[in-house]
Amino acid sequence: MRFLVNRKEFINRLDIFLGLVDNKDNIDTKGITNHFVLDSNIILYASIENNNINLVGANSKTQISVITILDATVTKEGKLAINPHLLKQILNEIKSPEDSIEIKSDKVFLIIQGVKLRYIKYDTIPSFPKATDILLTVKCDFLKQALDSCVVINEIEEKMSILNNLCIFGYMNNNSQENKLFFCSSARTSISLFSITNIENNLNSGQLLLNKNILTLLFILCTKYKDNNISIYKTEKNKIAFLLDDYYILMNNIYGEYPDILPLFNTKNIFLLQLSTDIILSIFKKISILNKKNAAIVEFVFDKNILNILFKNSISEVSEDIELPFSVLQKTEISFNYLKLLTILNSFGKDDPVFNFSFGESSKPLFVSLPSIVSGDSVISKQHIIIPARSQKNENQKESSNLSV
Repeated sequence: MRFLVNRKEFINRLDIFLGLVDNKDNIDTKGITNHFVLDSNIILYASIENNNINLVGANSKTQISVITILDATVTKEGKLAINPHLLKQILNEIKSPEDSIEIKSDKVFLIIQGVKLRYIKYDTIPSFPKATDILLTVKCDFLKQALDSCVVINEIEEKMSILNNLCIFGYMNNNSQENKLFFCSSARTSISLFSITNIENNLNSGQLLLNKNILTLLFILCTKYKDNNISIYKTEKNKIAFLLDDYYILMNNIYGEYPDILPLFNTKNIFLLQLSTDIILSIFKKISILNKKNAAIVEFVFDKNILNILFKNSISEVSEDIELPFSVLQKTEISFNYLKLLTILNSFGKDDPVFNFSFGESSKPLFVSLPSIVSGDSVISKQHIIIPARSQKNENQKESSNLSV
C-alpha cells in the first residue's frame, strides 16, 4: 500500500471512528477472529482504480458500521486493519511542511514519515446494504439542536454518558396540512421536544428510535458539518442508513414504540407568562452563590398579581418579586429542583430575550420554551418539561391534610 493524502482531512475523517471502536491493542491475532478485530480497528483500503482510500469500521457490540471515502493519490493498492486511535495520535504529532502526507506499508508496518505502526492483515471488506426507502432529509444544524436537547436531559438526570435517547416522528395536521417533524428525548423527571415544520418525511405512520451509541456518532458529524444535509434511509436488510456527503453509517432498526407525548405538551396550564432572560438568570445566579446542594428547591409563589421566586436554606434566603400581567384568584405554590431548572434555562442561551413559562397546579409539570424561530420555510420550536419537586413544605401540608381527615 502506498498513497498521498491530505493530512488534516485524514485526521478529520478518523474522528468518527474514535467513538465507534475501542482503544485496545490486539495486534496479536492468534485465536482472534476477524469479527473481533474490527471492535478495536478499522479497515484501511487504498484503491488505484478509484484513486481514493476507504475507511471502514464496524462494532459487533453496538451493531453500527461506518464507511467514509477520501480522495487520495494511490500508487499501490492494499487492505489492512489499523487502530484509529494510534493512527490519529501519530498524524497529530507529525509536522509536515506540506498539506499532503505519504503513507505506505511493508509486510508488517504502516509507515508514516519514518514512524512505524504495526497493522493486522485483513482482506475482507464488510458489505453494506443499499439504501432503498428514504425516511427524511434534515439539515445537520437542526439535528444538532435536537441532539443538544438530549445532552440537556442527560445533564438533568446526572448520568455519565453524553447522550441518552432520541425518538424522531412525523405528524401531519389534517386541518392545516402542516407537516411537522418531532425530536423527543426523555428521562425520569424531564422531557425535551424539538420540532420543525415543513420538513418532508415519511414518518407519519411510524417512529425512528435512536440509542446513545448512534447518537454519539451523529453528534460528532453534525458538529463538524452544520450546514450540510443528512438523509436517513431504510435499507434492503431492514437496517437504517445515515448518508452525509462521503459518510455512510449503518445501524440495526430498533423495534419498539415511544409513548405518545404530544397530548402532554398540549395540556392547558393555568399560568402563561414570559420572563426576561436577564431577570430570571440574575435571580438564579444569586441562588447559585448560596446553594451548595444539588437537591435544593426553588419555589414559584403566585399571589394576586405577584410572582415570588423564593429560595431559602438554614442560613440564607433569596426572594424576588415579579409583577404579573394578570391576577390569580387563589395563592398557588409550585416547587422545582433548582439545578434541573437552571440546566434547562442555560441550555437555551443568553442571547434569547425571553423565556416562555407555562405553569399548572402544584402537581402539574412546568413547560419552558423559547419563542418560535423562523428559518427559511420552516418554523423551529424547542420545549422542555420538568416535573415539580416534592418539597418538604408540600409534604408537611399533605401530612396535615391527611391528619385532619
